[in-house]
Amino acid sequence: MKQPAYRMDIVTRKSFLKESLFRFVLSNDRIVLDVDQCLPGRGCYLKKDLESLEKAISKKLFQRHLHASLSEEESDKARALL
Repeated sequence: MKQPAYRMDIVTRKSFLKESLFRFVLSNDRIVLDVDQCLPGRGCYLKKDLESLEKAISKKLFQRHLHASLSEEESDKARALL
């Protein structure tokens, strides 16, 4: 039996099941929301709630973890999936 996959949320620094998190990936010097969680490259995970998304943007956690800014387009895409 396969163990469930846990990943750390960049806001709370707590581990959650991978399915309950968004994955953001650095691709071609821009951050992309990885809906299927299968894109190659450096990524970070964020809990699927509006409060976490807003906190990550305001504290510039994407810049800290992925060394790039989250575009307005990608943040709107994440909000739409909530």
